Formats: sequence, C-alpha cells, structure tokens
Amino acid sequence: MTDFTVQEKLKHRIRALLAKSVENGASEHEALAAAEKAQELLAKYGLSREEMDAEAFVLNRFADKSASRGFNWSEQLAYGVAVFTGTFPFRQEGVITLHGRETDGMFANWLIDALDGFVSRQAMAYAADTGGIKSSGKASKPRPFGQSDLFGSSSRAVEAVRPETEWQRKDRMKSFAVGVCHRIEARLIELATAETRRRMDDARNDLVKNRGMSFKKGGTRRDSIGDKGAYAAGQRAGDSAAFNRPVGGSRGSAAPLQIGGR
Repeated sequence: MTDFTVQEKLKHRIRALLAKSVENGASEHEALAAAEKAQELLAKYGLSREEMDAEAFVLNRFADKSASRGFNWSEQLAYGVAVFTGTFPFRQEGVITLHGRETDGMFANWLIDALDGFVSRQAMAYAADTGGIKSSGKASKPRPFGQSDLFGSSSRAVEAVRPETEWQRKDRMKSFAVGVCHRIEARLIELATAETRRRMDDARNDLVKNRGMSFKKGGTRRDSIGDKGAYAAGQRAGDSAAFNRPVGGSRGSAAPLQIGGR
C-alpha cells in the first residue's frame, strides 16, 4: 500500500468522523466523540480542517433497480435525496447520477438504496394486506342465492365482490408506490437545510464549470394516480421512513436530464 493510499484512507476516515453530526442523525454524545477523535487525528498527522473541507467532487452512479417494475422509484426518490444530502441529481444514458462531495455522495447512495428497499417492503406489505380487493372500491358481502335481507330484498340485487383485474392490481400498486415516494420526497425537502442546498448548488456548478456539462430542464412531473385510496395509503406509509445517516457524460450523447427542475 503506497503512502498516498494510506493518506487518502486516513482523510476518508477523518471526513467520516466530521460527518457525524446532530444534523446528520447522530446523538450529541456521538457527534462530540467523533469531533474529538477527528481533531486528535488531524493533530497527530499534521492535517488541517481546510484540507478536509476541500473534499473533491465525485460522480456517484447507481443501477436503477426499478426498470423491471414498471415504475421508476429511484428517480422518484432522487431529487428529495439530493436536496437532503447536498448532491445534484441527473440522468444520462439511462443511469441516475448523484454528484457531490465524497461523503455526501456516499450518504446519498446509501439513502436512496435504503429508501428503495423501504418502498419495496411497504408495497409487499400493502399487497398482502389488501389482497385482491380494489382498495378504493366499496362492496357488500354477498348472501347465499335466494336469501332475503330484513327488508325482503332478494340477494339477486346484491352484486358480489369481483376480483380486480391484473390491470387494476398494477394500477393500485403503482398508485401506492407513488404515494410513498411523494411523501418521502416532501419530507426530505422539508428537512433539508440551507447548507445542504448550498452544497447542491456547488455540485451543479462543478459539473457546469469544471466538467463542461450542460443540462436541459426536466419537464413537470405528472404521475398517474389511478387509485386515490391506494395513493393515500402510500402517503401514510411514507410517514414512517427514516433518513438518518448510517454510522460508519460522453461526447456525442444526449444532454443529461436534470432530475427535479425545482
């Protein structure tokens, strides 16, 4: 292992310690202990805080897991995650990239992957709970044929519950997932600080000034919500998502598309 590699690993460790703050989800005790350890390492190895703050921008690309699901969860989550973590999101050649400082990018990648898993688990739980009955529909339990109710009405007037079609099931599940993602995005944006928004702008400026990239404005997103009951259930599920930081363009291609456009 070269001296350069050892130094980079040391800087990475110190930056990770400095990133442990109350703002990023650590307790006051954890944040204080991390700050003290970081200062100890800075003094021991003759490094300055300015060197740590001059952290290089890196491109953080990740595979879109949702291509086979018919609904792009990762892109739905990317803008909110970017605002919350101080990274800049864009899509180029089918790949989502979150550009920013190294530790911000690591957090963003971890968070979007964790939230993708959260949406998947919530969707599976919702599917198991609702079964084959369309969530926003109302139906009466059918009585045996020929049996009358208390008012003498024949059961022939009572329509039996019909199993939903495959199209209805997919529409219901998509509406639920959209609800989860919309609520998570709204919460992330609400929790974002002026500092993370500044870092997000810095990341975009780095792409434009230092990497020669330009961006076309993303269009207004219009997500199809076919089942309002499922969408509302998704919104409620999105309230339980947690966002704490864990411990520890080619030439000739189309212009990258900025995600969000806000």
